[in-house]
Amino acid sequence: MNLLLVFLIAVVNLALGYALARKFGWELIGRTPPSTVEAAQHWHDEHDDDPLPPEKPVEAVIEVAESAFDPSPVVGEPAAAAPPPRDKCFLELTLDGFFHRLADFAENLVRCGVKVRDWGDSPDPQQMEQLRTELMANVEVYRAVQQDGNNLLKDERDELGDLTAVGDRLESAVDDHCELIDAVQHRIDNQAVQADTLDDCGLLAEEIGCMLASCHLLRDLLQAGLLDIARHENRIATSTDELTGLPDRAGLEVALATCWRDEEHQDAVYFALMDMNGFQNVNRKYGPQVGDRVLRAAADALGNAARECVVGRIAGQRFALVLPSADRQAAADVIERCRQTIELARIQCEGHDIRLTASCVLLVAAADDTPQTLMRRAEDLSDQTKLQGVSRTVLCEDSEREPLEPLDLGIEETVLSA
Repeated sequence: MNLLLVFLIAVVNLALGYALARKFGWELIGRTPPSTVEAAQHWHDEHDDDPLPPEKPVEAVIEVAESAFDPSPVVGEPAAAAPPPRDKCFLELTLDGFFHRLADFAENLVRCGVKVRDWGDSPDPQQMEQLRTELMANVEVYRAVQQDGNNLLKDERDELGDLTAVGDRLESAVDDHCELIDAVQHRIDNQAVQADTLDDCGLLAEEIGCMLASCHLLRDLLQAGLLDIARHENRIATSTDELTGLPDRAGLEVALATCWRDEEHQDAVYFALMDMNGFQNVNRKYGPQVGDRVLRAAADALGNAARECVVGRIAGQRFALVLPSADRQAAADVIERCRQTIELARIQCEGHDIRLTASCVLLVAAADDTPQTLMRRAEDLSDQTKLQGVSRTVLCEDSEREPLEPLDLGIEETVLSA
């Protein structure tokens, strides 16, 4: 009994000593004990490899514009407090998650594609089988987590309010993407090992390219969703495309709105869309890294050929031009000069000579157009006119579609380094 009493007294003394040491120890070093939030943040810092959604999506285009001139603070004055972080709606947070997972998956596909191309004409069967196994394991996990995210979006559909239509489009886009990834997975799983390993390697490279093309398409659709959310919240601000440095879709919307505000519709505003024909073949043949460098070279060439207007990149291989205060002939001359510049360029990259062709549509803004409706109309017209022919410029006025005769602008063949 005495031993039990002594033990209990010792436990109480230890607990009391720990509490006093914790309280006065923190005060002695001039700090307060960490809160639960701080402790959680410390744990997060120790485990930053966990698959949590990023603060911003990989290719975020929607941010509140800051002043172009940010003077340094006066010495002696306290620095201005940083603005509080913006609360994101459920749909935007969901898109962040899609972006994060998509970026990781696409990066893994690029690495696999580089390995396949590095094997050249002598792939090692054992290495190829190992790569195929690792790739399929990654595909299985990726497809499952993206589908889980989409199921959550479907469950919360009734809570999206005015953004329900945006959520429906994104839900459909992710479903289509997952279905394609699933189909590719089945094709690779069912692909019999060829007697000719080189043929087997070529088929694997094609399937990797197919999945990458789907990733690029989903990325563009997710960015369009972010733009829809920002438009709904009146947060549209000019911004640039990370790959080319040109204005992106949001930047082009701002440029169009500025033209209309300055000119008050007194002068016509022409809008042109240029689509690089069959650009997916460049990515599949040379890899997406070469494809990105080719797009940057094309963007530089367009910027130099059309200095009098705003040149931007809408998405993927599609570029756009805003031509304010231009008459019909002047606008046609500019877009035709841009098209011929691209088609007469030899783009050199990693020992390859790559040539591009382009199809263009030119239209004038209607009185009731908004930047959004004008750009959507241009995309629809581009898809329609390419069914009748490519590598040309088509003028679209009202319901008329007039292919323009190629002009002799004296443009010579150029060599561009990518």
